[in-house]
Amino acid sequence: MRIAYVLNTYPQPSHSFIRRELHALERQGFTVTRLAMRGPDMALVDPGDRAEAERTEYVLDRGMPALLGGLFGLALRRPALVLHAAARAWRMGARAGGLSGRLRHLVYLAEAAHVRARCAAEDVRHIHAHFGTNAAAVAHLCHALGGPGYSFTVHGPEEFDAPRALSLGEKIAASRFTVGVSSFGRSQLCRWVDHADWPKIHVVHCGIEYSRFTDAIPTP
Repeated sequence: MRIAYVLNTYPQPSHSFIRRELHALERQGFTVTRLAMRGPDMALVDPGDRAEAERTEYVLDRGMPALLGGLFGLALRRPALVLHAAARAWRMGARAGGLSGRLRHLVYLAEAAHVRARCAAEDVRHIHAHFGTNAAAVAHLCHALGGPGYSFTVHGPEEFDAPRALSLGEKIAASRFTVGVSSFGRSQLCRWVDHADWPKIHVVHCGIEYSRFTDAIPTP
């Protein structure tokens, strides 16, 4: 099964947990397409990060004219679908705040149209996004444009500080499942959805691979 990971900026030195997650899924037999909106904002030192950068497609590198062209092309083929998704993006942008929020979400819509096209080309059956911010918005809007179902992981605390502005409840309700990295995180997510959606919110802790670390030397 092929899945796609949608991220805002990847890889970053602080994203080693995402890299471990991707590699674990690949060991289980999944094929993972990596789609990030932009590349790292610093020089990568870790060889693992550099290898991930080579495997990642950067959506904004295509340029906004190409992304808008893809969205308009989809609108010509599926006008009702795009109109519905655009209205959704506009409402989400209104919650995010003013004209800038609306325009930002229309950019997310253009990114989502490209992600949809890439998922169709790669036969991607599911999207997972990390963080409940713009990556989850792109996954959500991609699904609204007819793309695959999605899930996302919420780490906090940013999402818990601005759940309405991030349309967190809407993203959870439309997802196949949502992940919190702690029981506290799950409790915060449950606040913004109907009780019927609680079972789709799961706890998956961030961990480490013990095999990567040597045993401690006993103190004499």
